[in-house]
Amino acid sequence: VLIVLIFVLLEHESLRDRFIHLTGGTDIRTATYAFNDAGQRLSRFFISQFAVNLAVGAIIGLGLAGIGVPHGVFFGIVTAVLRFVPYVGVAAAAIGAAVLGAAVDIGWSTMFLTIGLFAVVEVVVAQVVEPQLYGHSTGLSPLSVVLSAIFWGWIWGPMGLLVSTPLTLCLVVAGRHVKSLAFLDVLLGETSPLSLSEKFYQRALSDDAGEIIAAARPFLKTRSFAKYCDQILMPALQLGAVDLAAGSINAQQQQKLHHAIVQVIESLGAQADASNSRRRRAPVLDDPNIGLQLRRLRELQAGPWQGPLSVPPGSITLCLGASSLRNDLLTEILTRVLRKQRVDARSFSMDDLDAPAPPGAVPESVAIVFIVISLLEAEKEVCAQFVAKLRRRFPQATVVGMFSLHGEQDEKASADIGMDLTVSSFEQAAQYASARYASAADQDSAAGKRAA
Repeated sequence: VLIVLIFVLLEHESLRDRFIHLTGGTDIRTATYAFNDAGQRLSRFFISQFAVNLAVGAIIGLGLAGIGVPHGVFFGIVTAVLRFVPYVGVAAAAIGAAVLGAAVDIGWSTMFLTIGLFAVVEVVVAQVVEPQLYGHSTGLSPLSVVLSAIFWGWIWGPMGLLVSTPLTLCLVVAGRHVKSLAFLDVLLGETSPLSLSEKFYQRALSDDAGEIIAAARPFLKTRSFAKYCDQILMPALQLGAVDLAAGSINAQQQQKLHHAIVQVIESLGAQADASNSRRRRAPVLDDPNIGLQLRRLRELQAGPWQGPLSVPPGSITLCLGASSLRNDLLTEILTRVLRKQRVDARSFSMDDLDAPAPPGAVPESVAIVFIVISLLEAEKEVCAQFVAKLRRRFPQATVVGMFSLHGEQDEKASADIGMDLTVSSFEQAAQYASARYASAADQDSAAGKRAA
């Protein structure tokens, strides 16, 4: 191995050009970028590893000297060197120092203190220091590091253990930039081969809502539920719609998919003040209309009118869906997105629009009405009927058309059927509603100050 290394270093320029020709072909730019990427990753990895191993060796040497183990400095150097060998290097150094500690002490205290020193230092460095220092600079998954150590150790023995990580890293970088070797990046790299939306759909087909919810928590710590719906939930629903249209999903898989979607939306889209225990006891209705299921589950908590009827004027937002099961689901999701923004949003249907107003409700309480639309051309007639009825029942309300993520948006056509404006995502809808009510609150506050 050392002889090969010497010749590689002597002819590194020629070898680099040969590899670029073989892997890059006519695309020299991509091949050059791949080699530079590999070199930078290896440099960061080796520098960081050398600094950590040197610090660990110094701590172990000083610790052994304090415990009373002879030649503590020697074992510190051995630890720093052997730690370049993944997994087994530190164990080998610890065994040697522990054996010497047992030999020089009549009792067992020196040996146990030595083992404890190695264990504490290694746990702290491996679990705290290295993740913070290395981060994801190598781009290798933990399993690939173990497998590479086994493989290269089998091929080249102890020297294979030393070079296992950099060699595997080179393979991963090659797979990232060379299409024919892309399987290496998928198998050995740390990047997930499935996007979050693909993971959502895959786990939903298995009715594993718990894993979907657990994967969503880190996303929701830094981003809104509206953005989660736009970037993850909607693409996942689109994957299901494609398979459903192609007849690739059987009845049992559809049931699992519906059950998982209801659980995820009910958990992630619930208001902060909702009772978790009550939500867990709420039955999941056996109905193909997922939007209706979710609405009824929410009505179990908020009441049949989804909130009080005696509210200030201009404080309610209504969400309606054009006539399709997909739009019913998107309408309920939009309602939950707005309620997460502390907007008094309530879902509505065509039947609700035709029914008499509930006792105590006044039209002036409705400020915004969202109409959820998937395909405007197919639903244009229904939307026109919606808008006409809304204008008669809520003349003071602003009518907003919300086009689903994969729908068609036509500003002129939406204006022709009487809509005031349009949005194309849950996040835009939430931003508009929040800004509208914040502006109204500021105006009320200013009016109150003038009156005072």
